[in-house]
Amino acid sequence: MKMRIILTVLSAMVMVSFSHVGCAKALEDQDFSTLLKQAEHGNVRAQFLIGNKYELGIPYDYAKAVAWYQKAAKQGDPEAQRSLALMYAEGRGVAQNDVQAVSWYRKSAAQEEVVAQYSLGYMYEYGRGVTQDYATAAEWYQKVAERGLAMAQYSLGALYENGHGVPQDDNEALKWYQKAAVQDHDNDWALVKVGEFYRDGRVVPRDYAKAFALFQKAESYGNAAAAYDIGLAYENKQGVKRDEDIALSWYKKAAGKDYAPAETKLGTIYWGWQDLDTAIAYLESAVAQGDDVAAYTLGLIYLEEHSIRRDVHIAANWLRKAASMGNIDAQKKLKKL
Repeated sequence: MKMRIILTVLSAMVMVSFSHVGCAKALEDQDFSTLLKQAEHGNVRAQFLIGNKYELGIPYDYAKAVAWYQKAAKQGDPEAQRSLALMYAEGRGVAQNDVQAVSWYRKSAAQEEVVAQYSLGYMYEYGRGVTQDYATAAEWYQKVAERGLAMAQYSLGALYENGHGVPQDDNEALKWYQKAAVQDHDNDWALVKVGEFYRDGRVVPRDYAKAFALFQKAESYGNAAAAYDIGLAYENKQGVKRDEDIALSWYKKAAGKDYAPAETKLGTIYWGWQDLDTAIAYLESAVAQGDDVAAYTLGLIYLEEHSIRRDVHIAANWLRKAASMGNIDAQKKLKKL
């Protein structure tokens, strides 16, 4: 999830853009050339809409999108300011610049633009263009979560679950996850989280059947974590009959979407089958996405006694990488080498 939040923000921005455009049907319904003429004659709303069309590919031209967003943003249009900020954050049509992104998000957020406010929270959470500050991130998420934005509700729930910027509180985490989850595809990750709370019996009675249903719903929206959790359910007999073959197929589906925990799981499975080439390929892919368990597992593979791949030097390198990523088991293992 954390890995794809910016893309999620973009999706929400586009959605919000069109909900606002709906209030100005006269402009939206005009053909491109007519709308362009109005933009060229100084109509701020038309300038934003032309920029939006260039960004979305009607036709694609990110540089022109930026130019039109700038015209409207400088005249105070909050959606143009927010859209320009995203272009800076993503480096599309303009040199990537998080400081500029934050500056334009602030201008838009000051006008109560909901996605800009969420995006400021994101920038503070991940320290992009500003010093990382979980407490400030939580303040922005709270503000927007109370306005009903599913992304903010999910993000606020994650801060409560992890105790970042707010006291760790599973009850609060679940509350916000549930608020986001009822909006279905607006936050399929929230469906996964609620499902995991029920599966693990955290602050609610354990209910494997309910958890499985939530995972299925999230997976219907293409969520890779949900596919992985369905695989775990089949492997561990949680709400369904145990079936390792079906579990494996779900792990592969999740891994096909570059979901690191699924790749790590498959790497471990193939290691057990002594298919080291396949195991290492999966694990290296997971490490490339920042999975410390995969790095630790690679270290173990190269340490394995009597293995044709045994190489203490390579093993130590993988263990050091895992340790640098915070893996405690790798840190302990290194002390014994």
